[in-house]
Amino acid sequence: MKVEFKFQAKVLLLFVLLVSCKTTSESSESSAQTSDSSELGTSGENKSGFGMPPTVLSGVVVFPGDGFVSGTTEEPPAVGNPEKKAADQRAIARWSAVPFQTLSSDAHLGIVADHYTGINRVEFSVDGGEWKAVNSPAVNPQTNVKEYFVTLKIADFSDGLHEIRAIVYPNHGLPRVLAGPVMNALPTGNHSLFVSTNRDQTLSSPIVWVAPEGNDTTGDGSESKPYKTLSRAGFALAGGIPDGNAGGGTMYLKPGNYNLGSYLYAQRFNALDRWLTIQAAPGVDRSLVKIVSATLSGLRTDLVRFYNLTISPNPGSPYVIQNVSNRGLVWIDHCSMTSQNFDDTSSSLWYMGWKSGGQFITETTIVNVRGTPLAGALVRNTTIEHVADDAVKNAYAVFNLIVKDLNPQGTDHHPDVWQCWNPNGVFQNFMVQNLVATDTVEAQGLFFHGWTNLFLDGSFRDVVIDNSNNGAGSVFVNLHIHRPLQHVLFKNSVLIGGGLYRTGGDPSTPQVSHNIFSGTDMLMEDMWADYAKTEFIVPFPDGDSSYQSGVWPGTLPWLSPLGVTYQLSTSPLPD
Repeated sequence: MKVEFKFQAKVLLLFVLLVSCKTTSESSESSAQTSDSSELGTSGENKSGFGMPPTVLSGVVVFPGDGFVSGTTEEPPAVGNPEKKAADQRAIARWSAVPFQTLSSDAHLGIVADHYTGINRVEFSVDGGEWKAVNSPAVNPQTNVKEYFVTLKIADFSDGLHEIRAIVYPNHGLPRVLAGPVMNALPTGNHSLFVSTNRDQTLSSPIVWVAPEGNDTTGDGSESKPYKTLSRAGFALAGGIPDGNAGGGTMYLKPGNYNLGSYLYAQRFNALDRWLTIQAAPGVDRSLVKIVSATLSGLRTDLVRFYNLTISPNPGSPYVIQNVSNRGLVWIDHCSMTSQNFDDTSSSLWYMGWKSGGQFITETTIVNVRGTPLAGALVRNTTIEHVADDAVKNAYAVFNLIVKDLNPQGTDHHPDVWQCWNPNGVFQNFMVQNLVATDTVEAQGLFFHGWTNLFLDGSFRDVVIDNSNNGAGSVFVNLHIHRPLQHVLFKNSVLIGGGLYRTGGDPSTPQVSHNIFSGTDMLMEDMWADYAKTEFIVPFPDGDSSYQSGVWPGTLPWLSPLGVTYQLSTSPLPD
């Protein structure tokens, strides 16, 4: 086998050496103001940096049944040829949509999926109806994500809550079932997607107004007599009934600064099955409506969505997005997250009290902050710029992310583009698709933290990170692996910069299983050596990553330890 090194011109006429790995791998390759369905059929302005294509509904249509007979869907046996490499590994899959949305028009909903051997199909069922197969991914025009998706025609659905389940089949390997309750399954991703439909407008969608000059006693929640606090507005949305349901309700916030709270037991409320939306009032720019502080337990409710406003903590007011301990989900949608004072550490501490993995960030900009919030279940169509700490922390699904100006910014931080960990546990079923970090990136690229025992079932596709011009030497490497990885795929990606593949273990004991760091059409530069000249993993493009005692000598042609000859090529690189 021969693998060709190719040259590609870079900015300022600098040339960098890339490796084009062509192998015979077995891999196959703004909603209505009162609705919480902003990602589905959005017509509002998108400020995240990603252009949203027009909504054109097509594809496989699914129809509802009478309800699933069982609370779980049986896991199918392994499929394909059991002798194939990685046939004992499970498909990787995550929903690209946020659960518990309310739909009032046709919608695309889908899954991003991958496997060492490729994906054969993804099957979907709604409410126990007929299972429908999607055989290839396409760009969903409503999420701008390349995924396996189906279409729900609103005319086919009565008003109420619906459950969508999916089974992801690899070409060879173990299928993954996405079915069951959401709240405690976000770290694995093995849950259904629940949505409500409101075709006939029978689901309650009340609106109340809030203003800094409002009054919780004399106000009635109207535009002319708004409430003053978010907690009083939430109680009104719940019908003024203790423990009432404010789900599906919307708070319109007039210009000003707001506190997330204050909770009163006598005016307690919840948001069940549908999001409680807090947003800038119609016609008000999001820069004029700010969440700047929070009380200790926030609103103490389960589903809170911040839409089209600014989240900017007052100096000395960390954890501006609060909830009571280990409860509920939070959705940051079409928002701006920024600091009032970059030197204040409050803009590095955002969340507290939500479910593990219970954060969703979509169509949002995060700019001029010391640190970004824990990313949780989903980051989609988002831009992160001028940040001093890690851009993405503990994100299970990252789809369409731009990172700019990521560096310590004069602090003692050690930033990474993507970092994940699970202390003494397994970080599993995670995906990164279409991440670009090339503009002033003085940071590590992908960091697999040593606190985690195992990274299992992960996919990095269409990732471009260039930290080669940071002037920091070998400190800011591009692929930093501290712990074992199993069935983690790197495809169609470019990582330019130093490479470090530490494990902290005995180099004679392999800790990597079914990894293809340099899968089909992977482009790499300067990723052969550990600058410290100690234990490391060399991600050879022609096979699994493996422990080696030597490095590429820097001359061509070169016969790798795996018996592959690398030589220069004059053929052009792909765009």
